[in-house]
Amino acid sequence: MTDKKTSLAEIRQEIDEVDNKILSLLDQRSQIVERVKKIKTGHIFRPAREADMLRTLHQKYQGIYPFSAIYTIWREIIAATLRQEGKFNLVTLGDDQNLTKLCYHQFGVLTPLVCMKDVEHFFEKISNDDVAVGIVKLDDFKSWGADLYKYQKNLSIVGGLPYLTCNNIPYAMMISQTIPEPSKNDQKLYLEKTLQASDSTITIGNDLYKLTHIGNDERAPEGAVEVGRYATPIFDESIPF
Repeated sequence: MTDKKTSLAEIRQEIDEVDNKILSLLDQRSQIVERVKKIKTGHIFRPAREADMLRTLHQKYQGIYPFSAIYTIWREIIAATLRQEGKFNLVTLGDDQNLTKLCYHQFGVLTPLVCMKDVEHFFEKISNDDVAVGIVKLDDFKSWGADLYKYQKNLSIVGGLPYLTCNNIPYAMMISQTIPEPSKNDQKLYLEKTLQASDSTITIGNDLYKLTHIGNDERAPEGAVEVGRYATPIFDESIPF
């Protein structure tokens, strides 16, 4: 019995030592971020960079934990990094609970979040606030698509949520003043004219438009208006959405 207790104590000590190393490495990472902070220019939010980091992590990971757990840990680290680099806040359109949950999962539980129900006020907010990122449900495109077109000179779709998902198409889109940057595997988004009205079309002037997703190697529809891009999600069948 004594040997078993001693063995368990030794193993727990090993865990404590690993935890101390993790803590030390996180502090080391934060010190590097301070150096980045001094020379980094422009918007602190870089969704394409984050997507490439997480995609590389997914490719390299061969551990026992489910990758969704590793992903969540890394998202909290990235969220803490954003808060360390400067001011950053989220604005959701509507009070959908899944949208709120996605925001906290992507940007950490400490990131300020405001819910707005009026679409015009929502776009005014993120258009006038250079540290805000707007979050909209993709299925609600009909309610916000025309305003995205209206504000396209200084707002773009810069990413999708969730990035780790069991679906090929994101549940939500991120809209920001950040200039969209390419990741290693992207989908571009266009407003494309259509003759067929549906639940997912919008009216701009006298024309109908739909939101079209185009892969990196695909040709853009003729006359379409590019409104952003997002990193193709990492597929994980264990994720509920």
